[in-house]
Amino acid sequence: MKNAEDKIHMISQPLTTEEGFINPACMNELAAAIESMPESWERLANEPEWSEEVFTSIGDILGSLAFTAVKHHNGCPPQLEKIINYVKACLIREGFPQVEPGYHFENISLCGINKKLWDILAEVDEFQDWNKEEVMGKNWLDLSALLHQVCILIRTERRESKLFDEKYKSDKNDSN
Repeated sequence: MKNAEDKIHMISQPLTTEEGFINPACMNELAAAIESMPESWERLANEPEWSEEVFTSIGDILGSLAFTAVKHHNGCPPQLEKIINYVKACLIREGFPQVEPGYHFENISLCGINKKLWDILAEVDEFQDWNKEEVMGKNWLDLSALLHQVCILIRTERRESKLFDEKYKSDKNDSN
């Protein structure tokens, strides 16, 4: 089994030249390393917290996507409502059953959420535009980071919910 250091790609070129300027060879090597980095659903597939399926609502996913997009853009990115509605329709079509009127849930892992969002949004021009400076200005979004952050937000909510449930069970047992 490889240790964590074996998984780390080390940049071989120095960051700056002898003259103190940014080294273009380093920037090219860094860009290539970032470009070849697997998406979250591949990188984290063997991590229990990322692979555990949890009962998750479409609202959790859509809310996290909208929140993360607005937060990282410092405002509402173009076509956000259209993208959110499109993702919702796709998730319903692709298997989020309606548990109660208006509420759709599925047992899904964080890796599964990341993969589904990529499958849905990868070819959507309006989503791809969020990654373009000419559309978004200086607040363009790294789409991989955006979808990873969506999952981080859901992970945080899952952790908090689990802690609350554990405290509730503990308090209930203490009162008996």
